[in-house]
Amino acid sequence: MAPLAGPVVAAAVILPRNYKLRRLNDSKQILDMAVRDELAQQIKQDAVVWCAAGLKLKRLIRSISIMPASSPCERAVEGLTSQPDFILVDARRIPHCVAPQRGIIKGDTLSASIAAASIIAKTTRDKRWLDLTPSSRL
Repeated sequence: MAPLAGPVVAAAVILPRNYKLRRLNDSKQILDMAVRDELAQQIKQDAVVWCAAGLKLKRLIRSISIMPASSPCERAVEGLTSQPDFILVDARRIPHCVAPQRGIIKGDTLSASIAAASIIAKTTRDKRWLDLTPSSRL
Protein backbone atom coordinates (compact mmCIF):
# COMPACT_ATOMS: atom_id res chain seq x y z
CA MET A 1 0.00 0.00 0.00
CA ALA A 2 2.78 2.43 0.81
CA PRO A 3 6.37 2.80 -0.33
CA LEU A 4 9.14 3.45 2.16
CA ALA A 5 10.03 6.60 0.22
CA GLY A 6 8.67 8.58 -2.68
CA PRO A 7 5.18 9.22 -3.97
CA VAL A 8 2.26 6.85 -3.50
CA VAL A 9 0.94 5.59 -6.84
CA ALA A 10 -2.04 3.35 -7.54
CA ALA A 11 -3.12 1.85 -10.85
CA ALA A 12 -6.30 0.37 -12.23
CA VAL A 13 -6.24 -2.11 -15.11
CA ILE A 14 -8.96 -3.87 -17.09
CA LEU A 15 -7.47 -6.88 -18.84
CA PRO A 16 -8.98 -8.91 -21.67
CA ARG A 17 -10.90 -11.99 -20.49
CA ASN A 18 -8.62 -14.99 -19.72
CA TYR A 19 -5.51 -12.80 -20.07
CA LYS A 20 -2.19 -14.60 -19.66
CA LEU A 21 1.25 -13.02 -19.56
CA ARG A 22 4.35 -15.03 -18.77
CA ARG A 23 6.12 -13.77 -15.61
CA LEU A 24 3.10 -11.69 -14.51
CA ASN A 25 3.31 -11.65 -10.72
CA ASP A 26 3.30 -9.40 -7.67
CA SER A 27 5.54 -6.41 -8.50
CA LYS A 28 7.39 -6.81 -5.19
CA GLN A 29 8.48 -10.31 -6.23
CA ILE A 30 9.92 -9.12 -9.56
CA LEU A 31 13.23 -7.73 -8.38
CA ASP A 32 14.67 -6.91 -11.80
CA MET A 33 13.63 -3.38 -12.82
CA ALA A 34 14.09 -4.15 -16.52
CA VAL A 35 11.69 -7.11 -16.29
CA ARG A 36 9.10 -4.97 -14.47
CA ASP A 37 9.42 -2.26 -17.13
CA GLU A 38 9.05 -4.84 -19.92
CA LEU A 39 5.96 -6.32 -18.28
CA ALA A 40 4.47 -2.86 -17.70
CA GLN A 41 4.86 -1.98 -21.38
CA GLN A 42 3.24 -5.26 -22.44
CA ILE A 43 0.36 -4.82 -19.97
CA LYS A 44 -0.27 -1.27 -21.18
CA GLN A 45 -0.34 -2.52 -24.77
CA ASP A 46 -2.63 -5.49 -24.03
CA ALA A 47 -5.01 -3.93 -21.48
CA VAL A 48 -8.52 -2.93 -22.45
CA VAL A 49 -7.79 0.24 -20.44
CA TRP A 50 -5.41 1.30 -17.67
CA CYS A 51 -4.77 4.34 -15.51
CA ALA A 52 -2.15 5.26 -12.89
CA ALA A 53 -2.66 8.02 -10.32
CA GLY A 54 -0.38 9.38 -7.61
CA LEU A 55 -0.40 11.34 -4.41
CA LYS A 56 1.94 14.31 -4.20
CA LEU A 57 4.81 14.04 -1.74
CA LYS A 58 3.83 17.26 0.10
CA ARG A 59 0.39 15.87 0.85
CA LEU A 60 1.88 12.56 2.00
CA ILE A 61 4.46 14.26 4.22
CA ARG A 62 1.78 16.44 5.84
CA SER A 63 -0.47 13.47 6.56
CA ILE A 64 -0.24 11.67 9.88
CA SER A 65 -1.03 8.26 8.45
CA ILE A 66 -0.96 6.57 5.07
CA MET A 67 -4.79 6.40 4.94
CA PRO A 68 -5.05 9.38 2.54
CA ALA A 69 -3.18 7.14 0.10
CA SER A 70 -6.53 5.59 -0.84
CA SER A 71 -7.09 8.75 -2.89
CA PRO A 72 -4.84 7.51 -5.74
CA CYS A 73 -6.88 4.28 -5.84
CA GLU A 74 -10.08 6.25 -6.28
CA ARG A 75 -8.44 8.50 -8.88
CA ALA A 76 -7.04 5.52 -10.80
CA VAL A 77 -10.49 3.89 -11.06
CA GLU A 78 -12.13 7.21 -11.96
CA GLY A 79 -9.47 7.76 -14.64
CA LEU A 80 -10.43 4.65 -16.57
CA THR A 81 -12.18 5.48 -19.84
CA SER A 82 -14.25 2.32 -19.47
CA GLN A 83 -15.71 1.62 -16.03
CA PRO A 84 -15.38 -1.88 -14.57
CA ASP A 85 -18.40 -3.97 -13.57
CA PHE A 86 -16.55 -5.21 -10.48
CA ILE A 87 -13.29 -4.13 -8.84
CA LEU A 88 -10.70 -6.42 -7.27
CA VAL A 89 -8.45 -4.58 -4.83
CA ASP A 90 -5.25 -5.75 -3.19
CA ALA A 91 -5.93 -6.28 0.52
CA ARG A 92 -8.51 -3.56 1.16
CA ARG A 93 -11.50 -1.78 -0.29
CA ILE A 94 -11.51 1.63 -1.96
CA PRO A 95 -13.50 4.10 0.15
CA HIS A 96 -16.13 6.21 -1.61
CA CYS A 97 -16.11 3.93 -4.68
CA VAL A 98 -19.61 3.18 -5.94
CA ALA A 99 -18.70 0.13 -8.04
CA PRO A 100 -19.01 -3.28 -6.39
CA GLN A 101 -15.61 -4.37 -5.11
CA ARG A 102 -13.73 -6.99 -3.14
CA GLY A 103 -10.47 -6.65 -1.23
CA ILE A 104 -8.29 -9.73 -1.58
CA ILE A 105 -5.45 -10.38 0.86
CA LYS A 106 -2.27 -10.97 -1.20
CA GLY A 107 -4.37 -10.15 -4.26
CA ASP A 108 -1.33 -9.27 -6.35
CA THR A 109 -0.26 -12.93 -6.16
CA LEU A 110 -3.78 -14.31 -6.78
CA SER A 111 -5.25 -12.08 -9.50
CA ALA A 112 -3.78 -11.19 -12.91
CA SER A 113 -5.53 -7.81 -12.92
CA ILE A 114 -4.26 -6.89 -9.44
CA ALA A 115 -0.74 -8.05 -10.37
CA ALA A 116 -0.88 -6.00 -13.58
CA ALA A 117 -2.05 -2.91 -11.68
CA SER A 118 0.70 -3.52 -9.12
CA ILE A 119 3.36 -3.57 -11.85
CA ILE A 120 2.05 -0.43 -13.54
CA ALA A 121 1.82 1.39 -10.19
CA LYS A 122 5.35 0.36 -9.18
CA THR A 123 6.98 1.27 -12.49
CA THR A 124 5.11 4.60 -12.58
CA ARG A 125 6.15 5.33 -9.00
CA ASP A 126 9.77 4.36 -9.67
CA LYS A 127 9.92 6.66 -12.69
CA ARG A 128 8.36 9.56 -10.78
CA TRP A 129 10.70 8.97 -7.82
CA LEU A 130 13.77 8.88 -10.07
CA ASP A 131 12.57 12.10 -11.72
CA LEU A 132 12.31 13.73 -8.26
CA THR A 133 15.64 12.64 -6.78
CA PRO A 134 18.66 14.91 -7.25
CA SER A 135 20.95 11.97 -8.06
CA SER A 136 18.86 11.16 -11.13
CA ARG A 137 19.78 14.53 -12.59
CA LEU A 138 23.51 13.71 -12.72
